[in-house]
Amino acid sequence: MDSGDGKCEPGGKHGIVYILPVLETGGAQRQLRELLLALDRSRFDPILVGFDGQKNDYVPHLEATGTPVVLLPKRPGFDPLAVFRLARFLRRTKPAIIHALNSSGNRYGVTAAVLAGVPGRITNELNYFQWERSKRHDLLDHIIGRYTDRVVANSHYVKTVFGRATKIPQQKIDVIYNGYRVGRYEAVSRDDDARRDKRRELGLQDDRVAFGIIARLAKVKNHRMLLRASRMLNESGHAHQVVVAGDGPERAGLESLARELGVSGSVAFLGNRTDPLEVTGALDVTLLTSTTESLSNAIIESLLAARPVIATDVGGNPELITDGRNGFLVPSDDAETLAARMRQLIENPGLIRQLGAAARDDAVKTFSAERMIRLTEGLYDEILESH
Repeated sequence: MDSGDGKCEPGGKHGIVYILPVLETGGAQRQLRELLLALDRSRFDPILVGFDGQKNDYVPHLEATGTPVVLLPKRPGFDPLAVFRLARFLRRTKPAIIHALNSSGNRYGVTAAVLAGVPGRITNELNYFQWERSKRHDLLDHIIGRYTDRVVANSHYVKTVFGRATKIPQQKIDVIYNGYRVGRYEAVSRDDDARRDKRRELGLQDDRVAFGIIARLAKVKNHRMLLRASRMLNESGHAHQVVVAGDGPERAGLESLARELGVSGSVAFLGNRTDPLEVTGALDVTLLTSTTESLSNAIIESLLAARPVIATDVGGNPELITDGRNGFLVPSDDAETLAARMRQLIENPGLIRQLGAAARDDAVKTFSAERMIRLTEGLYDEILESH
């Protein structure tokens, strides 16, 4: 790991400094790794900056891309000195572009880039949740946006709501969807021995449709809607199985509600899993009952694995699900409609296969890592040309 004391010598390439304060396991970190794995090193010379003292367990995975990782000191909370440390590092390395990710990365990164005279400045917005925001945050991001060349959003939903809240012009915000190495999902999309073994491990019966939700057990994911739908299926005599993968503050309450509703025999709580992709492959249909979403990685991975998805019609979900083609959209907190869609698939296994095939075909075209990288490099070229 680089200590941050040495100067980067781009050697004629365009230096890019990525700024992501926390390098712990998470969606932003995984997406950055996909980008760094295939970034054109003949034209771009990347360095990744995080802040020391944070949760940085994902550093080895990022270093494995061949990218130097630099940790700069930062005190907990707001630390103005961290801005100056970062600016000093940027003056020394002289990148052509800084690409900052997540709110604190955007704010520290752009401020430091302005102080250091870095010409190209890009920020990323990966989600927008109203309860995490305030007028002060929106004003701050509006100011940061004035000194940013482009903002990258990972969904049209985020582009719209973030732009509206911060008054950043929509033409300054580009949408680049998350990218995945789609080949990883090809084997999962087949009904092979691994799928049968995983179903056996999870206690899933071959003659019953297996539904599943892979999400943190938090209030925003609204698992209670699913439990109520399961009860309706039991009452109508539609045998089914549901697996709930994940953990969180709602777990005890959800397990209690499952017993109260009499669905404990149909719903299995798996807890945290280290094999979410294999669990997805064991399912027939995946579900997402959230009250809001920006862009769900769980949905995208399910589609890539040729699993149709029933999701609530909120946030960025309609960008992923075309109702009746690769799954179904249902109103938020409408357990009755969810149960009706689940019942439709239980009664028509052929429809599951039809939706699943379309799911993978569409997702491979839209959410490949190659597409994400191509669009990102194209954005770099535009900014380099403008300066």
